[in-house]
Amino acid sequence: MHLILGTRGIQQVIDMWHTGMQGTWFPWKRKNLKTGQDEFTSIQLSLRPIQFWDIVFPAEHLDSVLNSLGIKAGGKTEPTILNAYTGIMRKMFGLKPIPDEIKPAPTFPVFKEHINFIPVGIKEDKIEDCIFPDGACYHQERL
Repeated sequence: MHLILGTRGIQQVIDMWHTGMQGTWFPWKRKNLKTGQDEFTSIQLSLRPIQFWDIVFPAEHLDSVLNSLGIKAGGKTEPTILNAYTGIMRKMFGLKPIPDEIKPAPTFPVFKEHINFIPVGIKEDKIEDCIFPDGACYHQERL
């Protein structure tokens, strides 16, 4: 049986949940085909990550982030069948598509070997006046 779900929360809390889930074991009944008898053993709950990340940064650095992660123009990914699913998810989350043009921009070093990045879309932040508890006032993105 597979349960597919997403998580959203503070990373250290997600890590605690992840650790707890890994420590879960179940009794597992299966039939021995040689003896015809039911046998019981224990099996560990298996977590296979399919993760979504909400990466938050100032809008003017979009090209830098996309280039650093190796995201292709239009968000096209391999295998191509995933592009249909990302379109559905983009609509579901109310996101805009990855731009069809990604301009050259400075990149930052980030480990990305053996990771398949599947871009879903972007969400622009509101830009408004923000008043902070210390009295500071800024016109800024609501990151």
